[in-house]
Amino acid sequence: MPESNKDKAVAKKSSFATDFELNGASIENARRKSLELTIGDWFKMEDANVIKKGDEIKTVYSVRTLNSQSLPVGSLINVSVKNAQNIFDKQKALDTLTGTKSYVVRFEKISHWIFGTQNGLREGLTAENVEFVDVPVSLIMNAKSDGNA
Repeated sequence: MPESNKDKAVAKKSSFATDFELNGASIENARRKSLELTIGDWFKMEDANVIKKGDEIKTVYSVRTLNSQSLPVGSLINVSVKNAQNIFDKQKALDTLTGTKSYVVRFEKISHWIFGTQNGLREGLTAENVEFVDVPVSLIMNAKSDGNA
């Protein structure tokens, strides 16, 4: 059976922030450039948590990796998006919880941060925006196994 045009359509992938380079830290600079390979481009939405601090609103999206080349498929990661409307409404959350439907998302300008504290290292991911993409999870998984994702 021939593939449909929808199966051949290429959904927009996540974009990654351009990090500044650290003088005298060539290993760290090279490591930062591999973020796309580490977490992948597309993610399966699991949950969203809106956090309000004064006038600032931040939504933390819990997503699962789909096409990472370093993390196991389905690894749960959190990506924080500041000052943006939560796109994961109650109906989508219910669909996800019941397994009725899966939602794939992409992020704009993902960046990774890390710093040391007295209690050890803290790290996280931030992005400027998030949006749903019309691409089935199965298509992403098949492309990953074929080496095309």
